[in-house]
Amino acid sequence: MKGIMILVLFLVSLTAVSALSAPASFNGKTYYVVTSTDVTEDTGAEVCAKAGMVCNGYTEPTNGVCKLVHPGIATSTGWSGDLAGTYCNGAPQNGVCAGLTNSCLTCPACTNTVSCTTPIGNLYREMYVECTAGACSVSIGATTVAQFMNQIAGLNTQFSQCPPTLPAGSSVLFKNGITLVTINMNGGG
Repeated sequence: MKGIMILVLFLVSLTAVSALSAPASFNGKTYYVVTSTDVTEDTGAEVCAKAGMVCNGYTEPTNGVCKLVHPGIATSTGWSGDLAGTYCNGAPQNGVCAGLTNSCLTCPACTNTVSCTTPIGNLYREMYVECTAGACSVSIGATTVAQFMNQIAGLNTQFSQCPPTLPAGSSVLFKNGITLVTINMNGGG
C-alpha cells in the first residue's frame, strides 16, 4: 500500500482525563457540566470538544440545569456572579461562591458571562455549557507530510477548542490526556 500513515501523539495534559458527564437537556437544549475540579474540563471549549461538539456558550440564565444535575439542593439568588446559572460549593472558589455551599446560584442583575475558553476554576465549582454540532473552524489542509509537520505546533490548541475536520479515512481520539490523530494521506493510491 502506497498510503502513508502518520501517527501523532499530542500531550494535552499530564492529568488523567475523567469521563465526561452525561448531558442534561433543558428547554430543548443540551448542556454539559464544566467543572473546576478537572483541569481538562474547566472550560466550555474543552468540554464540548470532548463531546465531539462546538461550544455555543453558557446560554441558560436560570438555575434549571444546575437543579437537574444536583436535584434537591439549595438555590440562591445573588446580585453578583454570572448571567448563566452556576453551582457553588465554597472554597477554593472566590467571590460569591466562596460563601455558598452546595447551592445553585442565579444572578438576575448580571449582564455578562464567561467565554467558552475561560477557565472557571477560581470562579465557580460548575457551570453548564451548551454544546452544538455546528461548524468547526479547525481543519488540516496539508497534502504532504512536510506540510503536515509544519502544522503540528498549532494543532494541539485547535483540537482542545474544536473537533477537527480530517481527511477521509482519518480519525482523532481524546483519551487519558493524549490526543491521538491518525491521518491517512494518499491511502487510495
